[in-house]
Amino acid sequence: MKKLNFINIIQSLLPPTKRMPLIVAFLKVLSAPVQALNDWISGTYYPDITRRTKWNAQVLLFSKLLNDLFNAGNYQNRVYIDAGASDLENNYFYRTHEEQPVYLYTVDEALPMYSYNEEEYEADYDFVVNYPSMLATKAPQIEATVKKYKIAGTTYLMKGY
Repeated sequence: MKKLNFINIIQSLLPPTKRMPLIVAFLKVLSAPVQALNDWISGTYYPDITRRTKWNAQVLLFSKLLNDLFNAGNYQNRVYIDAGASDLENNYFYRTHEEQPVYLYTVDEALPMYSYNEEEYEADYDFVVNYPSMLATKAPQIEATVKKYKIAGTTYLMKGY
């Protein structure tokens, strides 16, 4: 955003006959709040907003943001994000209306198959934010940043390692 100088604008827009020091000083006083607002927007607000819009909830950008903000250090001790979905594989034997017999494995295969409860397949959260234990004191700030940038309606779990 371009920083405007309202004093120069006022002086250039005034007709030459009205450019007396008293009138210019009066208009300078009147434009001081607008000049201060413009200085704040172009110097502080605009760079902050452009920095914030670079981040979103994509996993790579999200973990880079967390590592940059909280200076997580070397590669081994970095904040990373895991998918929260269950690692269990859904096994469907048959549909209930088919009424087929259930064979988990043949005798030749001799591989046991484990079945799980339905609750074990459903994760309670969408993703897990893993942060190193050295950042345990900054966990509330990490959580606030996650809440700020995550997609609405998603759930997460904070976990230190």
